[in-house]
Amino acid sequence: DFETISLQDLFAFLRRGLIWAGLAGVIAGAVAYFVTRAEDPTYEASATLVMARASTDIATFGATLVTAPSLDPSAYRAAATSNSLLRSALASSGLVDADALATDAFRSSLSINVQDDRASALITLSVRNVDPLQAAGLANALAEVLVAWDGNRASENLASIIASLESQI
Repeated sequence: DFETISLQDLFAFLRRGLIWAGLAGVIAGAVAYFVTRAEDPTYEASATLVMARASTDIATFGATLVTAPSLDPSAYRAAATSNSLLRSALASSGLVDADALATDAFRSSLSINVQDDRASALITLSVRNVDPLQAAGLANALAEVLVAWDGNRASENLASIIASLESQI
């Protein structure tokens, strides 16, 4: 029931198919080239923050350090994508109006990567945009707003400790 074919028939079959496959590949490559050439380029800018966890026990030096409670790095991710911080970053960048549509567009162009270990975490904020300067400005503005947010957490914690101590006097 099996039909045997000669080596010459096999090469003739491959030669016929190879021509059509090559032609299809050239056409697909040309279409891909012209489609991507017509698109605007997209640039990505990143800002990386280091979140250090307190590893030294300062009490051994006879001093007390008042800091905000340490957070899981996922809390920084949630804070960075919150509406209030995104609006603040848009407003401080001065590049884009901080309306709801711009905030949603900013959120969709943003990617956050967290590399965590026991001593510290690296939080990389990446922004994609058709304008490289705008991408860099937005990434840096968001990094500054996130650092300010963390600093405000520490200030608020210190204020609540002072208020608590004053109420005990």
